[in-house]
Amino acid sequence: MESQNLQNDNIGDDNASSPADVQPPESPTMSTDINQTTLPAPGPIEVTSVKPDCVCLKWGCPKGLSGEQQKFWVTWNSHSAQCSLTVRGLNFNIQDLSPGVKYDVTVATLGDHGNKSQCVSAFFCTGIPEPENLIIETDVTSVSVTWRKPTGLDPVSYFLTLCRDGECVETVSTDALEYTFSNLQTDTEYTISVCTTTLNGDRSTAVLHTINTGNGPTTSLVDSENHPSELFPIEKLPERCRQLTTGNPACYLLLLKKLLCYYHC
Repeated sequence: MESQNLQNDNIGDDNASSPADVQPPESPTMSTDINQTTLPAPGPIEVTSVKPDCVCLKWGCPKGLSGEQQKFWVTWNSHSAQCSLTVRGLNFNIQDLSPGVKYDVTVATLGDHGNKSQCVSAFFCTGIPEPENLIIETDVTSVSVTWRKPTGLDPVSYFLTLCRDGECVETVSTDALEYTFSNLQTDTEYTISVCTTTLNGDRSTAVLHTINTGNGPTTSLVDSENHPSELFPIEKLPERCRQLTTGNPACYLLLLKKLLCYYHC
């Protein structure tokens, strides 16, 4: 979706790599010899997938150890939160993250007595969610776009573009959840894109849709996964709904929005 930032650092000093206020469990009977035992560090951390609220991590097996049964001390933190957890195996999924945030993560091999190796570290940025449930109303000279605010991201704005023949003819940034492009050419194909913008200017993947002003009044729902839009012609509505909405585009649109709210709200 968005560009992935990942950096594997050189194995650093134990005290510098681990959070000062969180330490792995220690045995009260641990001897000085055990404390000084050197454990091999994990291999480099790799981010295998990242979403707005979760990330999948994996790392290399420490030299001479059985990685699948080995325990590791994993710490992740952002500017506002820090968490640590003991993990068994060479991969871990971190859940309940905040979207659009940079996180630092460290992994250390954990011994049976609470001793740990030097850390390996990396960072990742969670994705920015796209606008949800776009509804596009097309007429012969205008197109109106409405959408829902993505979950878990606040405050945000939105960036829209209108393109014709591969060239951008209009761009707009707005805090609202709707916008209308007007004074369009009739019987012309346009591509509309909408993306979420965070306070620091980062943007989500754009939700794209192509319309043609020559098709007359139409209403489309564009899902947030960038699948092709699904048109909702009146012929697909139940008989009673067709009777109420035939010849009344405003009534049809109101009914469509209520149906979408019922299924997606």
